Amino acid sequence: MPIDDGSMDTPTPATPALVLLGAFVPPHYDLLFKKVFSDERNTDLLVELLRPVLSLPDEDCTAVALPDTHTLADDPDGKTAVFDVKVTTGTGKQIAVEVVLSPTRDLPQRLVYYNASMVTAQMVRGAAYGTINQTICLAFVDFVMFDDDELHHRFAFHDREHGTRLTDTALVHVIELPKLSDEPDGTVEWRWLKFLAANSPEEMAMAAGDDPHITRAATVVRRFNADEQFRYELEARERFLHDQASREHTAHLDGYDEGRVEVARSLLGAGMAIEQVAAHTGLDVTKVTQLSREV
Repeated sequence: MPIDDGSMDTPTPATPALVLLGAFVPPHYDLLFKKVFSDERNTDLLVELLRPVLSLPDEDCTAVALPDTHTLADDPDGKTAVFDVKVTTGTGKQIAVEVVLSPTRDLPQRLVYYNASMVTAQMVRGAAYGTINQTICLAFVDFVMFDDDELHHRFAFHDREHGTRLTDTALVHVIELPKLSDEPDGTVEWRWLKFLAANSPEEMAMAAGDDPHITRAATVVRRFNADEQFRYELEARERFLHDQASREHTAHLDGYDEGRVEVARSLLGAGMAIEQVAAHTGLDVTKVTQLSREV
């Protein structure tokens, strides 16, 4: 069961706003994770991360594609799922990867919704149910979510009483980075997870060892840490997280939180892409597009 001590009621930044600005931004910081692993030039790095974590067979690791991270709802008034990274494997598996920095009470439901959105997105008119490819929602969380010692939880449809599995079509994986042992276990998975959990360049280098893919991923992370434009986006994002935590009960503007609208305008003015602004503020892409014309 998820730990329920009241801390999941209100989403707050895992790192205090603006603290990161002059410090090392770790690989598990969601904005940086997306920058690194959603870049088509780094597809091989994403594959090498997912291969051991999800035990992907070789046939899934060839000809992978990075589709749009937005899965649109069928209904115009429906909710759009926005993932940090989305990948289609060589056999057609749909994998959504999320990095979650701080706990929220509805995270389990959100992961289920994300997975369901990938299933329904495959159902074009006239398609048979048997054509649905496996969908996997993988969440790396930077907090303890379950009250046990397990690092990696794997969820599927099954009969809890009898242990009978219904289907592997829809799977949810949750990896709690704080539970990762400091002692190497000799696996590539441990190296990747230690890399993601790293809080300094030295920890990244230690995790990488002589692995060429993790070493290159660490190089990309260091490059972003030195990039002025990324730091500018980071400042806007951190300001949003800080403001979001204190604006929950403010008045709404046209059905949207006024504070979020103002933050969206600031992010747009800072040059952030419409899709990223929508993901960071929770506003509809249509609303953000409208705001972009006013900036």
